[in-house]
Amino acid sequence: MSERCEKYPSMERRYCAHCQGPTLGTAENPRFSMNADFDEVHGYPVVEILKNGGPIHQYDSHFRFGRHKAELLLACLPALREFGWSSDEERLRFQPRTFDKRELGVSVKVFVEMHPHFEWSTGELIEEPWLRLQAIFPDQSHLGLGVMKCRAVWSVQDDLRDWVCRVRTQASLGEMSEEELMAELKRRLKAKHSRWANETETDKRDALLNRD
Repeated sequence: MSERCEKYPSMERRYCAHCQGPTLGTAENPRFSMNADFDEVHGYPVVEILKNGGPIHQYDSHFRFGRHKAELLLACLPALREFGWSSDEERLRFQPRTFDKRELGVSVKVFVEMHPHFEWSTGELIEEPWLRLQAIFPDQSHLGLGVMKCRAVWSVQDDLRDWVCRVRTQASLGEMSEEELMAELKRRLKAKHSRWANETETDKRDALLNRD
């Protein structure tokens, strides 16, 4: 591949804004991030996804949800990726599909529905396709996502997956009795010590083998 920009040959690709694309954190190339929080009203952990440090949309101040909806979103990542980066025509042709994710404990149907977007001065209502996630199991919860929110979830999927794992662990520990909790903590400590001991023995053997 040439090291010069095809459009501006006098520029090297590494210095060319055209080749590098829009700067991260701009409207054309937003930076998505995730903040973990706690809903004091309902009493459970939540997470909020941000665009360039603020709301995803000005008219929607918080893209905020708990563990269950996070699990629905993680189950449908391939659909979010497809919908988020497709053309308008491709979004309208999006085929309904179902995701069964036993490891997340959810089954979700995903399909497109038209959603009011804005209104012309003539009063004509303009609609755009949204992605609807409809839970089949374990309940009937649902949520709708536009293009930007699909991109946002896809972009922070690793952080979101880690957060779900932490919240699940905390929940499982919270449901234990004091005796069960102590037994579980002892088991984890023993397993950690065992791994450390094995690593130490491996280091000793390696040192002996590599000794002159």
